[in-house]
Formats: sequence, C-alpha cells, structure tokens
Amino acid sequence: MHIRPVKADDIPAVQSVARLSWAHAYSGIYPPEYIEAFVERAYSFQSLEQSISRDEGDEERKFLVAELEGAGVIGFLHMRKVDERTHELLRIYLLPEHQGEGAGTRLLHEAVRRNAVRRLEAWVEGQNASARRFYEGKGFRAIRYETQTFSGYTTQLVVYEKDYGRAIG
Repeated sequence: MHIRPVKADDIPAVQSVARLSWAHAYSGIYPPEYIEAFVERAYSFQSLEQSISRDEGDEERKFLVAELEGAGVIGFLHMRKVDERTHELLRIYLLPEHQGEGAGTRLLHEAVRRNAVRRLEAWVEGQNASARRFYEGKGFRAIRYETQTFSGYTTQLVVYEKDYGRAIG
C-alpha cells in the first residue's frame, strides 16, 4: 500500500470511494436520497478540484490517498490546520471491502507525521459505530456532543480529540 498526496487525476476515484463508503457507513442513519445529495454536493468535481488545488499550494500536504497495487485508490484522508496546535480531520473514508485492513490507520499516521500534528479533532456522526470504534481504538477521546440539523435531518455529532503532545515528524 502506498500513501501519497492526492492529484487531480484522482478525482473520479475519490468520488467513487466517497459514494460507496457513505452508502455503507450511513445507510440506516440517513435516507438514501440524503446520502446521494450530500455526496454529490460535497464531492463534486469542482469542490474536489478546489481542495486539491489548495492542497498542492501548501508545503504541508493535508489531502492524502491510499493506493493499493492492482486496485488503485482505496481510500483518502483530508485535514485542515485550525491553529498552530490543532488540526481538524475533515474526512477519512475507505472502500468498504478494504476497511479493517490498516489503510485508515496508515493514512492517519502519515497525515500526522507529514503535518507535525500536535492535537487532532474529528467530528463523527454519533450513530456511526464503526467510525467511533476506529477513533476510540486509536486513542481519541470524546470531548463534546453537539446536536445539529443538516438539510432537515437532526443528528448527534461526537467531537473526538487526540493530543499527540509535541510534534512528531
């Protein structure tokens, strides 16, 4: 498995991973039409192109893909720097058939290493049990709960954090 910065050529693969992983992770939590509309909007070609362009202009690469020989892009991670101490994990998704194989862990470790992360926050859908297990298994702790409404759907979000102490690199 190879972890590398995303490229514009990866957009179709990232869209595919997003579509399949969202359908897998959020079925039973949100209606299919909500998932489809959200993915269409959040992972549009234009939106991803802008994210990749911003990332390419930054010496710290915060949008990474996991690539498997013979399978292509199987997952991605995207974070942003909030301040000198904190980064926020915006999205980390893997194809359902590759979840549990260590790709998410490798993406997370590589992003933390590349960006000298000291503290990382992640917002997680409260009903997404597999995501919550992933973060808790990596030593993240829930620091607050927030109820939010998106497109008419009210949801409970859990904010997780992990303090890495001094920067690693």
